[in-house]
Amino acid sequence: MDANGVWWRVWSTVPSGASVRVTKFVAGWLTFESDGSLKRLTPLPAHWETVTDERLELMCRAATEVRRHTGPFGQVRIDDPDEPPAGGGSPSTGH
Repeated sequence: MDANGVWWRVWSTVPSGASVRVTKFVAGWLTFESDGSLKRLTPLPAHWETVTDERLELMCRAATEVRRHTGPFGQVRIDDPDEPPAGGGSPSTGH
């Protein structure tokens, strides 16, 4: 969470093969995603995985806002076997 209370997901992207058409992206970039924004920081900072949260927030502030091509990534939830499935129905037993 940043100083404004926004939760960000961050990951590195390193393209392979001929998928890069712009030279500044060859070495990869960091992607920052919140519910409302998508940002890209180039070039990919060395050892970004081990920086402090404060440094990561500075990187996020320095990143460039980019147009979203897809919706935000959904959160993966592992269902509790004791909890009824979404929609209120009972689980199918196959009988």
